[in-house]
Amino acid sequence: MLSYWRSLANPGDFPTRNAIDPLSIPELLPYILLLDVENQDFRFRLVGEAVNARYGGQIKGQSLTELLEGKILAETLDEHFCCVGHIAPVFTRNTIYTIDSEDMKLYQRLILPLSGNGTDVESIAGVMHFEA
Repeated sequence: MLSYWRSLANPGDFPTRNAIDPLSIPELLPYILLLDVENQDFRFRLVGEAVNARYGGQIKGQSLTELLEGKILAETLDEHFCCVGHIAPVFTRNTIYTIDSEDMKLYQRLILPLSGNGTDVESIAGVMHFEA
């Protein structure tokens, strides 16, 4: 996903939301995420089936604050705001030592900023891979 994202950007820039074509990365479709940046939240626009299954159903249209709570929500929002604020990829991998009773599944997540107007981060693309 990172290579694909980089291939869409001009040097020193980052891709636009319109440049992303999920069908051009079919091997990642079950794991893909597209989120819109909202005021203090992020809303799922596109969600792969492996991610939907992890969260127990269709999460398209839901926001992070509607889906998560507590420590997991705070950490996830921090990671997403880091991606937006620094206009940079953010990779997260939890381990058996960092999971808690709120989220007992091991995963890796890569989120990547996308622009709508060529300047501001308006969306985030990403992938999640579940290990357990």
